[in-house]
Amino acid sequence: MTYYNLFCFAKLYAVATGLDRQSLLSKTELDAACEVLKSMTDNCNNLTQEQKEWYKMIVDFCKEQTEKYNNGRLENL
Repeated sequence: MTYYNLFCFAKLYAVATGLDRQSLLSKTELDAACEVLKSMTDNCNNLTQEQKEWYKMIVDFCKEQTEKYNNGRLENL
C-alpha cells in the first residue's frame, strides 16, 4: 500500500461521507482507493459492526461511481 493509495482512500472517504462535496475522484483515484479498501478489510479481523457498515457504504459508493465511469455519465460527486 502506497501513500498515493492511502491519500486516494482518504479522499474517497471524505467524498463518500459528505465531508467534501467539491472534490471529484478520477478513475485512477477510485481504483487506488478500492485497492486500499480491499486490503484493509482482508487484513482486519476485529472490525466492529459500525465499522463494517461504514466500509459497506464506501464499497457501495465505489461500485456506483465505477458504474458511472463505465457508462460515461460521471457528474460532480
